[in-house]
Amino acid sequence: MKISILLPHMDDEVFIIPYLVEVKSLSYDQVSIYYLTKSEGRNLRFSQEIREKESLQMVKSILPSADVEFLGRKYNVDDQHLHESLSEIIKY
Repeated sequence: MKISILLPHMDDEVFIIPYLVEVKSLSYDQVSIYYLTKSEGRNLRFSQEIREKESLQMVKSILPSADVEFLGRKYNVDDQHLHESLSEIIKY
C-alpha cells in the first residue's frame, strides 16, 4: 500500500508527528512526502537549503525509507503563492 502526504511548506511535519508515527506503524510499502512551497519566508529570511535539510532530517528520523520531494523548489513556488502554481503541482 502507498501513501502520499502533502505539506504546504517546510517545518509543517512538526504538526503531524503523531500521524507520521502512525504511518510508520502501519508499514506502508511506499510513503511519499511532498513539500509544496519553497519556504524561504518573506524577504528571503530563511535559507532554502537549511530548511530542506531540517525537514528531511525530521522526516527521516521517523520514516527512514520515505521519499521526500521539494516541489516548491522544483516549480519555484514561493510562500503564499501556492494557489498560483497548484495546477502544475497537481499535474506532477
